[in-house]
Amino acid sequence: MDSPKFTKSDSTVLLLNEIDILLAQTRLLELYLKQSQATAANETARIPALQTELSEKQRMLESRDAELQNTKAETVILRERVAELEIVHQQAQAVAQEFAINRQDLQVELAALRHELEKNQQDFERQQVIPRALQENLEEQLAKLQDRLTERQSSSQ
Repeated sequence: MDSPKFTKSDSTVLLLNEIDILLAQTRLLELYLKQSQATAANETARIPALQTELSEKQRMLESRDAELQNTKAETVILRERVAELEIVHQQAQAVAQEFAINRQDLQVELAALRHELEKNQQDFERQQVIPRALQENLEEQLAKLQDRLTERQSSSQ
């Protein structure tokens, strides 16, 4: 009878060992479950953080896109302004060239007028010399005539 009792106790021990093993496995599974839950909680926390970061980066990207669009628009405006300024510059150069040509023409004309003025002044001075000489001659003749008149008046008295 010892044998059957021993068998029962063997099967009980085996059963208890299996229960211990199952309990250890259950505890291990609970640890795995807690680890998985902690990992899931960590991943869940990381996901909202990443979503927040993604949203922030999307806002920054949209802001940069808006800045880029503004910069492109400003670039277009500046290019148009540069084109306008180049046209104005070309016009200013044309006016400057025309002014230089006109100035040169005016200088030539001024030189011609100065030359003509000098010639006219010389002619005028020459013409003034003749009337002066005539006037002096006439004054001399008048003086002689007055002297003669005075002599005649004196002799007639």
